[in-house]
Amino acid sequence: GEMGRSGGGPKEFAALGGIGARSDGYWVFDRGNSRFAVLDLNLTIVRTARLAGSLRTPEGQVAPYNLRGAMALLAGDTALFHFQHRSPSPSERWSGLFRVSPDGVVLEELLRVPPDPCFRETTHAGQLASLRVPFCASPLIAVSPSGKHAIAIRHDEASSASRLCIRTWRNGGASVPPERCRPYTPPPVPAAARDSVVSLLRSRAPSPEMARLMTTVAAGRTHHPAFATVIVSDDGWIIRDEPTTSTQVRWFVEDPVGVATVITLPKGVVVRAVGGGWLWAVRADDDGVEDIIRVKMPTR
Repeated sequence: GEMGRSGGGPKEFAALGGIGARSDGYWVFDRGNSRFAVLDLNLTIVRTARLAGSLRTPEGQVAPYNLRGAMALLAGDTALFHFQHRSPSPSERWSGLFRVSPDGVVLEELLRVPPDPCFRETTHAGQLASLRVPFCASPLIAVSPSGKHAIAIRHDEASSASRLCIRTWRNGGASVPPERCRPYTPPPVPAAARDSVVSLLRSRAPSPEMARLMTTVAAGRTHHPAFATVIVSDDGWIIRDEPTTSTQVRWFVEDPVGVATVITLPKGVVVRAVGGGWLWAVRADDDGVEDIIRVKMPTR
């Protein structure tokens, strides 16, 4: 179905910044109008919940964060938001998951991930510029539909061995849980693919200096990103897919106590949700026609 139209009045939306499910329907965050719309199962807007315009600390100071998106609407209209620390330098822009009151006060920091390692700084024409590193995995934060569970995942390339580092949060648990890491070696990038990317970056560089820097950065990337998607369900299951050069994609299914199982699916099958013991996925054929399928999760 369809709902609403562009604008700032009742049943109108300016810029969508998140959507999620509730037990009795759905929520939509309209970042352009700084408000949530609460919908029933028939997509009828039953009420709105406005968020204060400026984010503040409990002490009343303006919080130095930029909004990335809404992640969940909780009881009492408190909400979980993904924010990034406001800094002119990409190397200092860590991001995190915060619980925020309806009047815009940051109540709690739930998860934090380090600055995105996929950007490098350089100077061009006397100004600071940033480059996107190819074949790099940016840190990800995901929240279950009800806001009961959350996960932050990053690929640690700074250690002596490549690792996947995961921090999970569950409602009622520790506000800053420990991070756990495991060794991981992502699939290698074929030389032909890396050369193609290097050639493209060189052709788009605005100056010879930028071209040399882009070429150096791209040539040093020998492996694919460590992950592409993270999905969290209300019963605690975590899905993350890791890239591969074959016609199959490995999806890692992790239960609430951290036991992981690998499910291999065809490359055209993309998992969208998990719950009730099933993976719900979208499958596209060669003509672009999509259908919804479900895959039984492994039992122990």
